[in-house]
Amino acid sequence: HRPIVKAIQRHDCLAVLQLVHMGAEADVKVALGAVGSISRTTGRRVWPMPVHEIRHVIDQYARSAALAAECLYDGVEIDASGGSLIAEFLSPAANRRSDAWGSTQLARFKLALDVVRSTRRALGPNRLIGFRFNLSEMNAQGADWAETTRLVQMLRMAGIDYLACAFGNPSSPMPTKGYAVAPGAFFEDYTALSSIAGMPVLFGRELAAPEELEA
Repeated sequence: HRPIVKAIQRHDCLAVLQLVHMGAEADVKVALGAVGSISRTTGRRVWPMPVHEIRHVIDQYARSAALAAECLYDGVEIDASGGSLIAEFLSPAANRRSDAWGSTQLARFKLALDVVRSTRRALGPNRLIGFRFNLSEMNAQGADWAETTRLVQMLRMAGIDYLACAFGNPSSPMPTKGYAVAPGAFFEDYTALSSIAGMPVLFGRELAAPEELEA
């Protein structure tokens, strides 16, 4: 990776490596997710992840972040969007566990926060950690704004430097990828997140008009 990273950095840009565990959507023989299900992507059976595997995942995020630092990346971005493993654990619509990893709101947050903390320990204070998550699950049973606000506050305390967001959920397919979405459709969501984040927010797809972004 180093030649790529150095090429990016020569142009006064930051190189950040995105880390994701695909969870139920992983195309593997034995897929593990927050709960037992059938993968909407592969059609295969998904098994609920046991606690020792959850702890192993947390360690592997830290290990991957340390390897990224060895490759001279300026930081990593933890992808908890779409149907990824962390997204499933975060979602009140998808996470039906009754243990310390899903029985309450804080329990649903636990995997994300533990991954962030372990990653921060691996990277030290001088490299970036971003967090990409489903700002809106487009699901009546998904996280509400109060829950999102609390999650953002706790992520900031855990060591996140910036936020990025997506729109969708781990429970059912949503037509936000590969379909035409009106420009600016999610602009108000981005600006609402910016108002509470206390850190930079990356604006993504379906951007508003340039004058709105400039404002």
